[in-house]
Formats: sequence, structure tokens, C-alpha cells
Amino acid sequence: FSLGAADTNGDGLDEIVFGTPFNNSDRGTVYVFTHVTGDSDHDGDVDLHDFAGFQACYSGGPTGGLSGGCVQFDFTLNEGVELADWASFEPRLTSPLGA
Repeated sequence: FSLGAADTNGDGLDEIVFGTPFNNSDRGTVYVFTHVTGDSDHDGDVDLHDFAGFQACYSGGPTGGLSGGCVQFDFTLNEGVELADWASFEPRLTSPLGA
């Protein structure tokens, strides 16, 4: 197996990448473990700046792919930003301009 880290989704943060070369009829499989924080501007808090990003990415359901910045709001990991993601994003909000 192989283990590494790389920014695979363009959000500026590394994901953990784990490969199993003899899995899947010897074709191999790659697993990517990502983290979703809602802090799209990477300033250590989730504030109105991040909320604006959430609004811009809101799609109402799976879209079949997200741009790098929108991945930070896909808490359900279903390739869309919708109401279920809001349920995870909203409790992370701090004060309007940050903590």
C-alpha cells in the first residue's frame, strides 16, 4: 500500500491519499480522505466571509462535481452544497466578523 498527502481538490489543504495496489481485481484502488471545516478563507474561524462562500456554492443538491472552494462546504460529501450541509455549517458560525 501507499500513503501520502496532496491537495487533490484545489482547496489549498492537503488530503490524505491511501492506495491499495492489489485491490479491485489487481487494478488497485485509491482512497482520498478529506476534511470539511467551513473555513473557506483559512483564517481560523467560520464567519460572514465564509457564509458568503457558502451562499455562492449553495446548489440545493448534488451537482456531480464541485469547484475547489465549494468542497469546504460539502459536509455530506455528496458533491453538492444543500440544506443538510447548512445543518453542519450553521453551528460552526462564530460572530459576524470572526471570533
